[in-house]
Amino acid sequence: MELRDLSAALLGLAIIAHPPMWLVLVLFCVFGIAMYSWQCLEAIYPSELFPTGVRATANGFATGASRIGAAIGVYGAPHLLNYSVQPNPARSPNRRRCGR
Repeated sequence: MELRDLSAALLGLAIIAHPPMWLVLVLFCVFGIAMYSWQCLEAIYPSELFPTGVRATANGFATGASRIGAAIGVYGAPHLLNYSVQPNPARSPNRRRCGR
């Protein structure tokens, strides 16, 4: 599996508005297999290419960036959702009913 398989699985889910459940399961299985195959190489490939000092610096930077991103996601997602999700007018308590 390669990156194109991962992209194809996610593109398949993005194109179809309301996919059937079996398609969602198949595409997520393809996504999981593609992700797992790449993650297996993350531990082996850099140690063959880069010296220890470079790897330690890069791992420290990546860990710090991921923690900053996680904090932004946890605290920023509710604020972003407040501005991006439009309320459903059919469920609004202030909706006028026909004939009244």
